[in-house]
Amino acid sequence: MRIVEAMFVVVIVTTAMVGVLNYTFLPSPNMSSSEGLEDTGLTLLRTLDEHNQLTTASFSADASTHEAVQQAIDASIPPNVVYSLSVTKLETTGEKINYVTDWTVTNFKGEIPAGAKTVTYPVISPKVTTEAGKGKISVNGKEITLFILNCEDAWSWFPPTEAVGSISQAMIDELSPWFASIVIIHDTNEFKDLLNDADGVWEETGDKINNAVVLNPLGSTIPIKRGEEGNELPNLTLAWELGKKTSLSNWTYVCYIGYPDNYGGSGPSEGLAGATMLERKLLDCFLIGLDVNNNGRTTTPTTGSDLRIKGAPTTPFTSFAKKTYTKYGVYPGSQQPGIFLLDEVILDEYHLVLRDEVRSSTIIMEPGVGQGGKTGYAAAGYIHWTDFDGDNQFDSTFMPVRHGEQDGAFMGLCLTQYPDSRVVAIGLLQYYQPGLYRLDFTGVDTVRYVSLTYAQMGAE
Repeated sequence: MRIVEAMFVVVIVTTAMVGVLNYTFLPSPNMSSSEGLEDTGLTLLRTLDEHNQLTTASFSADASTHEAVQQAIDASIPPNVVYSLSVTKLETTGEKINYVTDWTVTNFKGEIPAGAKTVTYPVISPKVTTEAGKGKISVNGKEITLFILNCEDAWSWFPPTEAVGSISQAMIDELSPWFASIVIIHDTNEFKDLLNDADGVWEETGDKINNAVVLNPLGSTIPIKRGEEGNELPNLTLAWELGKKTSLSNWTYVCYIGYPDNYGGSGPSEGLAGATMLERKLLDCFLIGLDVNNNGRTTTPTTGSDLRIKGAPTTPFTSFAKKTYTKYGVYPGSQQPGIFLLDEVILDEYHLVLRDEVRSSTIIMEPGVGQGGKTGYAAAGYIHWTDFDGDNQFDSTFMPVRHGEQDGAFMGLCLTQYPDSRVVAIGLLQYYQPGLYRLDFTGVDTVRYVSLTYAQMGAE
């Protein structure tokens, strides 16, 4: 009979221990603290919250959840420590906010002895949902405009003209979360109006023109109206004016398909699906216009260098670009077929620099080596600087910490004719670094304040 009684005692004790252990959580070594009683109490509350027990009880009217918290505390503290734990909620009466105690548990009758410690711990309701809010791309704290050169009366080459509209729409869908305003330039007349702007405001919408991002979805061309190509000079002049305007208005000009500004002109008689190849002079003209403050040239060149590097393998994204994926949640395909590399000789020739810093970078894909052992980039942004002292030496003190101090930038992405719009997004995001913030979608009864007051009996 005594054996049976002993077995019953063992079962009862074991059951009690299991029940207590279900609500007892010893703090992990990295959460423990030996610095004092106050740290011990905060560690205890954090540990309970890690297992969701404190959160569940704080927002519950079920007394059993409150008792479970008390059992966990009793099992986790020395027997000579007395405590009182209270949960407070906020209630509003008109414009007045009141702190109301919702429930309390304690292991001591009467007042807690003098010298007690109190720690307060906020608990967020499990019903609260949050999402990353996207800040807008800005320069010197002011939001800027994205202009897309979707000129319907201009020929496009690489990609074909009929694909430009869908490519522009893809860019709008990808970039609209990051820009306060997007303006579509519908035809070549509007494009010329943009170039000839004098007051810094786009009249149709009131958007600021200075510091804008100007994106060219026409591929390896510039916007020239069909039937007005005539000869090379109008095309070269327009490219030079585009570069000059980029400098004067501090634009970031983005050409992201094929070889930037490679073709010009239009008309079926010109061949190559309506585009005339100008021996790569257009890019030279654009860059000379961009560098006008340094060279002082007021006429456009009639010859130009081939700045393409052929035969280069597809290069991977930089480590900075990959970090940008995670930061902003934009994930382009890992394989981005490039067509050419842009020769790095343009850096010295046209006073351009590549930014590669801890907080911001303009290098999107790693440099590659192509025919002739030449080095270049398939995807990068080039910041233009003005040689103020005339020594043709880059002064590192001029390098802008933030945007707005340089005079223009050029982003050249020598990619396939049907590009991944997310590559453009990555390039702009890692350069401008817009902020991120948290959005709270529930604003009623979302927080409780848990206060734990406790003291060690017999302590001096």
